[in-house]
Amino acid sequence: MKTPIEEAKAIVNRHALAPTSTQVPLSEADGLRLAADVTATEPMPAFDNSAMDGYAVWLPDDAAETDTLTLPVIGEAQAGIPFEGRVEAGQAVKISTGAVVPDGAERVIRIEDTDEGNEAVQLHDTGRPQDNIRFEGEEVEVGDPVADAGEPITPPLVGRLASFGVARVPVYEPPTVAVLNTGNELVDVDADLQPGEIRNSNRYLLSSLMRETGAELGPVESVPDRWDDTVAAIDRAADAADMVLITGGVSVGPHDHVKGAAEEVGFERQFWKVRQKPGKPLFFATRDDTLLFGLPGNPFSAAINAVYYAQPLVRRGLGHPQPEGQAVPARMETPHERRKSKRAKFMLVRIEAMEKGTAILNVVQKQRSHMLSGLHESDGFVLAPVGKDRFEPSDELEMTCFPWAD
Repeated sequence: MKTPIEEAKAIVNRHALAPTSTQVPLSEADGLRLAADVTATEPMPAFDNSAMDGYAVWLPDDAAETDTLTLPVIGEAQAGIPFEGRVEAGQAVKISTGAVVPDGAERVIRIEDTDEGNEAVQLHDTGRPQDNIRFEGEEVEVGDPVADAGEPITPPLVGRLASFGVARVPVYEPPTVAVLNTGNELVDVDADLQPGEIRNSNRYLLSSLMRETGAELGPVESVPDRWDDTVAAIDRAADAADMVLITGGVSVGPHDHVKGAAEEVGFERQFWKVRQKPGKPLFFATRDDTLLFGLPGNPFSAAINAVYYAQPLVRRGLGHPQPEGQAVPARMETPHERRKSKRAKFMLVRIEAMEKGTAILNVVQKQRSHMLSGLHESDGFVLAPVGKDRFEPSDELEMTCFPWAD
């Protein structure tokens, strides 16, 4: 009996991968996600410093009465080498960008507004109090939030963490996913095809999907349609991975061994066959904490099942705030009809325009289960429910965006 798609999704989600965390050096954190909030342990900037090359000054009270003003230069403040004294009224200290503003100085005059003197400096523009000073804590004060758990560690965040002295970063450990492809007909991408052979696109497609989601790839194997080979490959993959994706061999033919082989090595069937199109013969099983998806061999069927069921589990295991992917309100540009609405259907769509936050969609062509053209040309999918066979432009829809689509 085929499982309704809502029930299948709920069963998969009940077996979500438990997030686990570790700490890694900052230099190895790119692309991972924070497993804990980060707060500032020191202010940013850490001290009052100059935003310009110029002169740190305390202007005398009568400065506004003169067109030009000459002050004695009593020293220099360089970046990393502070001036040790104090600036008194009517004095100047030559200062570099980023250098500590000396005690007593109440503004920095740009070097362009001076005669660049060394013993004494003539000011052509006296500016205003606090000009060109970056004040301690003006960006971040001690205890302020720096980043939240679940955030992706992007290059800007790496820079921020470095600026606060975060040498080791709490991150979610990426789940390990094994990718197995069954079929005597499969050959690698660089092979010269013989009659009856096909190139193993699923190997690259699913591996790319999992890497794109943030998973770490475990074993990636091509498995012939033989019982012993299928049993051994599934057992090896399950020992090495948190999740196993295996394509082909999940139907009812004499050479479809995946379901039986998985159960032979201890997997417990959770469901087989879902009331959906494409990808009806989806098999989902568990062994302890390891999950196994038996995906159809047709590439669109395999991919959409991985996107809908497997990718959200990986994202959830990585603490992603939107594990199901980005959803946007949408409507069709023109009416669309589909045949045979007895199953839920993943309809591939392309965004033609955006109107006040609503995506205006057209259904892409070539959506049959063996075709990759539609997947390549689409921006996401609309999940058409059972019984819904016509879509009007007035219907309020929800589109799930593919993460790789612009």
